[in-house]
Amino acid sequence: MKSQAEWNKNIKFFLNLIASKKSDLVIGDETYEIHLALREYKEMKTFPFVMILDFVGLHAMTKNPLEHLGVYYWNRVWSHDYQLKIKPPYDLALFVGEPEDVHDESFGFMLPNRREMAKKMYLFVGYVFPFDVHAYADKESLREKFGYGKEPVLICSLGGTAIGKELLELCGKAYVIAKKKIPALHAGFVTGPRLPVDSVNLPVGAEVKGFIPRL
Repeated sequence: MKSQAEWNKNIKFFLNLIASKKSDLVIGDETYEIHLALREYKEMKTFPFVMILDFVGLHAMTKNPLEHLGVYYWNRVWSHDYQLKIKPPYDLALFVGEPEDVHDESFGFMLPNRREMAKKMYLFVGYVFPFDVHAYADKESLREKFGYGKEPVLICSLGGTAIGKELLELCGKAYVIAKKKIPALHAGFVTGPRLPVDSVNLPVGAEVKGFIPRL
């Protein structure tokens, strides 16, 4: 419900923006609400729209039947254009990753296969790194550089939003269980730019950081 309210605000802002400004190109990074808005208000799309995404479809995380029903509904919405063989509201969809990153399974009962749809609807661009991955191949020197020894290290981090607070706290509970079996285990938690460190309930003894540039 919280996300839906934010989506509605974003859609309203976006529609007002494109109605008042002329755009040569619109690029949306995981802007699924804009996708839906342009699907509904086709007449307002007077520009090329490029969509960027890195996952396909939703999975239920609990056995709650209401959650499963909601996931099924949104997966139907996700596969709507492909299933009905109609042109999507975007002109190009870029998937950051490889086809193998998409589950080779159905969206749900009587719904299409996720990977099959992705291959036909999206352009896979591989992985995008702002650094040379080969420069980070020497694990021992990296451990020394960042102050770690030979102990096992667990790193849990949020992205650019605060949505994952509960998931980060769940990782903290898992760390407590794992540490009983692996006493030397060291855990580092990074809350990101939009979640204050003191607002997250994490285990005593864990290393907790806020926003870290170029993490």
